[in-house]
Amino acid sequence: MSIPFKISLSISATFGVTFRRFINFLMSLSIIIQLIIITYTHLIGYSELSGLPHFLSKLLISSILTFISILLITIPNLIVIRWLNESLPWIKALKKRLIVELLFTLLIAVFISSIVTSLTHLFKNYEQGLSINLFYNGLIFSVCNLLLIAIYEAWIQFNIAKIAKEKEINLKHENAQIRFEVLKNQVNPHFMFNSLNVLSGLIENDKKKAQRFINEFSKLYRYVLQTIEQPLVELSKELDFVQTFVFLQTIRYGKALKYSVDLPSNLLERNIPPFAIQILIENACKHNIFNIDRPLDIQINAQDERIVIRNNYQPKLSNSSSNKLGQKNLTSRYLMIGNERPHFRLVNGYYIVSLPLINTKKYENLNNRR
Repeated sequence: MSIPFKISLSISATFGVTFRRFINFLMSLSIIIQLIIITYTHLIGYSELSGLPHFLSKLLISSILTFISILLITIPNLIVIRWLNESLPWIKALKKRLIVELLFTLLIAVFISSIVTSLTHLFKNYEQGLSINLFYNGLIFSVCNLLLIAIYEAWIQFNIAKIAKEKEINLKHENAQIRFEVLKNQVNPHFMFNSLNVLSGLIENDKKKAQRFINEFSKLYRYVLQTIEQPLVELSKELDFVQTFVFLQTIRYGKALKYSVDLPSNLLERNIPPFAIQILIENACKHNIFNIDRPLDIQINAQDERIVIRNNYQPKLSNSSSNKLGQKNLTSRYLMIGNERPHFRLVNGYYIVSLPLINTKKYENLNNRR
């Protein structure tokens, strides 16, 4: 990777604009600076202008030299800013950061102005002498670099705030989309239709079981309405909900569906995204072939502070076209809460999902910080 390309990437990453836009900004800034300097020096009698052509030629040459100077200053400025952002961030060391950045800003300005002034003097001797021009140019460069570093810092902070706002909006949109998908899964017409068919058969054959079916069915949707807006629920509540869902499924599938839970009691107060386990069980029923001779065996246990859901893998032929939307949604929901994410794998004929369990106290502290 070439040095100019690295610089271009650094500028794009730091300011959030293209390299071309940044160069155009520096050129415009150079012209504005020279307009001010040339006008001021002419008015105080330090540098006389003989006419418009002299003014334009001086503006052109001076603007090009200023642009080169600003570009030379910008590179070390960027290095200093990125280094200070890592070692002395504003939020943690305001006074120390201000002093260190001020010193580096002045040193960079004096160093660059000395080089530019000396090179200019080699091509065309200053009438007033090198020493006086080193002093005045060093002063001008220092003031300009202080303004420049202030502009860069303001630009960077604005860009950070803009990115954070966009990220917040995207997260809200994604969260709303995920919640919509979860809710849509819960009121899935196929599930409703199948459940009503099962209920219809129970009413005719077993009224007592039909009444229980209605009670469990209403409990399921009561839980959905209570938790759809919550990012996390206690594992114990989620398991109660899953038990209700499995009951409704066993009425339909009978002995073709097996379900077992073996979890230590100390994990039941941990948190988990609502419907996370239920969706996995629903997908297992949806994507596998099973019957009484080849039952679907779903097991839930714990391993290394995570809950593990596994089922024997007996896929339907249509699974090859699966877009794994359920996995993506579940992963996104976890990433909205923290850095941990679920793991999905296929091992020895078992489809295994490992879900992180979130500590209640840590989650409360996270909410307090927000």
